Amino acid sequence: MEQIHGFTRFMVQRRKLTVILATLVALVAVMSSYALWQKISVPSPGEKIIIQSRTAHLLDATFKIAYINDEGDQYLGTGELTTKPHRTEEILQSVNTYPLIMQADILDYATQADYYKDTLINPDQHGWGKLRGFPSGFETTILPLIYQRLSDATLIGTEQVNGMTVWHIYGTLTAPDEFYTNTTDTAQIDVYLRQDSYLPVKLLVHVTGGVMEDDMFEFTAFNTGVSIKLPKVG
Repeated sequence: MEQIHGFTRFMVQRRKLTVILATLVALVAVMSSYALWQKISVPSPGEKIIIQSRTAHLLDATFKIAYINDEGDQYLGTGELTTKPHRTEEILQSVNTYPLIMQADILDYATQADYYKDTLINPDQHGWGKLRGFPSGFETTILPLIYQRLSDATLIGTEQVNGMTVWHIYGTLTAPDEFYTNTTDTAQIDVYLRQDSYLPVKLLVHVTGGVMEDDMFEFTAFNTGVSIKLPKVG
């Protein structure tokens, strides 16, 4: 009889232990799920700022450009962009090549058309050429607002740029190389956004991969009524 009672007590304790273990497993699963949910659903401070920048009051912008490629060719230029319609216009002039090179580009997002002039490609060309298809790599015409594409952004800190208090945000993006097949380029992006309006003050882009380049954009004006007209080809 004592053996029966002992066996019964053993079975009861075993069932209690089983319940406790099942409860612990369930609790761990719930905590893991909650941690994963937090990791997926809660943006970091840098990501929150980037999200805010996508809804900033930005109708148009004017900016200066400094560019250097992997061959050491340096370019300086100016640019404008509009958001309605979404277009970018840039004019770049080389400063250390012979002969000097002039490049002009207008990118129309709606039709994915790139209008261009390039004295390196065609020294005698006076009219505009046209390419179909959105640039696949990190061309300068798609860079001015590229920081808005960052989905994994880090807040470096608060800084002063051109007398303005800004957030310094860092992130990376990848894209297929424009010239080399089966090659991926990586852009390391540093953007400085005004804390009062979430508009960009400065943008630095360092590209590595098939083609290496460094780009700097300094924004000088916003919402001044810029209009970018599409040129006639030929």
